[in-house]
Amino acid sequence: MSEKVLRTAVEETGENTINVTIEIAPKAFEDALQQAYMKTRGRISLPGFRKGRVPRKMLESQYGKNFFYEDAMEI
Repeated sequence: MSEKVLRTAVEETGENTINVTIEIAPKAFEDALQQAYMKTRGRISLPGFRKGRVPRKMLESQYGKNFFYEDAMEI
């Protein structure tokens, strides 16, 4: 059986408002985060690391866990 990767739900909460829920499989989102890291790592530098060689966990601890979320959602 294959796991559903993406599930969406739209709920009307009022006359001019809606609630949009997007669920992504954890494995698929982790893969997208890794792709976002690989795509942007060449442009990032931190003291003590060569440009493009900063570990992902170090970037996430420095800039926050959601540092790659926007790029991952695009992917």
